[in-house]
Amino acid sequence: MKRPLLLAASAVFAASVLTGCGGAPSEAEIKAALDREIDREIATQAAMAREMMGSDGEAMVKNMMPVVQNLKKLGCKPDGNKAYLCDVEAEVSMFGVTEKSTSSVRLVKGSDGWAITQ
Repeated sequence: MKRPLLLAASAVFAASVLTGCGGAPSEAEIKAALDREIDREIATQAAMAREMMGSDGEAMVKNMMPVVQNLKKLGCKPDGNKAYLCDVEAEVSMFGVTEKSTSSVRLVKGSDGWAITQ
């Protein structure tokens, strides 16, 4: 009698471990992907501003870019191979003003983790 119970418990444990290895991105993974995308945009815009206006232009661009203060994952649904469309609620600060909004973000799992895609 103990053996079937042990096998069932082992199967449930194995399923829960495997579920944690795949599936939709977590809230932290979504925020990290969004932060990387914003950092990439800042670097691109800052380089262009530095070319036109020097270091003052670079600093101006960095101060103008949004900062994600808080992000809450509302839900995700599959959207292709290793891709998910996730609804998120985010608090974003820009120009000293913080606003909360809801939007959908498409993420794809690559070799370096989750990435925002269009």
